[in-house]
Amino acid sequence: MKNLIPQRVFALSGVISALMAVLVIYVAGYYQPDYSHIQNFISELNASGSQHGSVVGFLGFLPIGILTLLFISRLKQELVWSTRVAIGLCFLSFSGIDWLVTATFPCDVGCPSTGDTSISQTIHNLSGLFTALLVPMGAFLLIKPLQHAQFSKAVIVFSVFSIVSSVISFILFISSSFVDLFGLIQRCNFFIFYTYLSVLSLNTYKKSINPNP
Repeated sequence: MKNLIPQRVFALSGVISALMAVLVIYVAGYYQPDYSHIQNFISELNASGSQHGSVVGFLGFLPIGILTLLFISRLKQELVWSTRVAIGLCFLSFSGIDWLVTATFPCDVGCPSTGDTSISQTIHNLSGLFTALLVPMGAFLLIKPLQHAQFSKAVIVFSVFSIVSSVISFILFISSSFVDLFGLIQRCNFFIFYTYLSVLSLNTYKKSINPNP
């Protein structure tokens, strides 16, 4: 029984990370002058020189990343181990790693993708690129293992939504279309992904309560 309690708590870390992410983004955006959720990237909340950058990064983004990785580690226990599962979880882990990178390697003002950028910005950009490419691939690779583990249809539906959202967002970003709406596009993709992670987290929690339904 004692071992079950931490496992159940860890199963909900996906939901907790999503709620914390929403709270941090809203509160940090509120206290940062001239910040726009429509135009500005989330990572600009802890950009170099921003008013509360260190606080947002280390007390906001860092815990979000840790909670996300804790949940993915917990999810591993519900799946039959295979090369597909290992690669899928590894790719999905970039959703948490990117928060850690953003906290420790903040972007320059405006989070530029090209031009004369700092080493911190370059690392930040590479992390963002790997995350954009690998996370949807990870979600795709995990669909069949999740089905075999008898996760709900909602998990599979949101897996597909998250993959499609990630692909569309990536295309819009690299094509520089709707530049004035980059913040909104990123947040829509963020919302869909963390809804997927939350549904996955709640399913994992239910399975920890009823391991043999």
